[in-house]
Amino acid sequence: MENEIVAVKEWISNCVTTNYASCGNPPTGGWVLSTFNDPTIGRVVGPTTDINRIITALDALQVHGGGDCPELSMTGIKNAAKVIPEQNTGCKIFFFTDATSKDGYTFKSTMSVFTKNNCVFIPVLTGCCHECEDPCVSQDSEYCTNYVTDDRADLFLRKKQDYGVGSTPAERMYYDLASTTGGAISLTDKPTSPEHLLEFLEQEVTLGYCPTTELAGPPPFGYTNIHDCNVTNSCWDHSVRKCYCPSTSKCSKDPITASTTTVETHDPHLSATTTAIPPA
Repeated sequence: MENEIVAVKEWISNCVTTNYASCGNPPTGGWVLSTFNDPTIGRVVGPTTDINRIITALDALQVHGGGDCPELSMTGIKNAAKVIPEQNTGCKIFFFTDATSKDGYTFKSTMSVFTKNNCVFIPVLTGCCHECEDPCVSQDSEYCTNYVTDDRADLFLRKKQDYGVGSTPAERMYYDLASTTGGAISLTDKPTSPEHLLEFLEQEVTLGYCPTTELAGPPPFGYTNIHDCNVTNSCWDHSVRKCYCPSTSKCSKDPITASTTTVETHDPHLSATTTAIPPA
């Protein structure tokens, strides 16, 4: 996970220090970092509004051993969601791993915490202890089309891959948690360098938030693809695949005519959980 950890640290640092457009607005409610492996669970850092504490904690992570699969990931996910203050519901929990969960028995209680805190689960998977199953095998077709980015090589050979009758891949818990809470799923090959994953994160994942929480576009769902969102100068959040108003005083609600509408296509292009907490 060394390349993943370095990439995530750079991604967060770049967003906070340079605030390039794809980052969105920083979460004024603060940050949380929860780490895990096997057989231990790391301590939770935060909630804190001091991003340097999160960066320092990421710097302190050491990759050692390797090959242990699965890991105590569900507990790490739950621990991050549990510490979200009640007044900061609506958090984004970004999840990075190359392993499946060995503590799936906590899935229902983890889901309950997410539901209570109105948090969104956004997994970025670089492996699943084996070849990650295509999320489209188990998820709704509309969700699969709009919320799944699969950047893996030889993607055509992997599409709709199932592991047989009676087999339920453990990564489906990640997929189910994401689809239930409204988060996007990202899959990519194990990075050969931090730059490989960093480029993917910069293009496909929105760390922060749009300026408002009001949906842009015609009710009830607003604009549902990045093209329609961008041509109206609205704010597209890659992590939840929604288009938001750029301000409270300026917000397009008009439908885009069929002649100018396009459908978004996803560019085929740590064991750690980082949480962005919205303002109270």
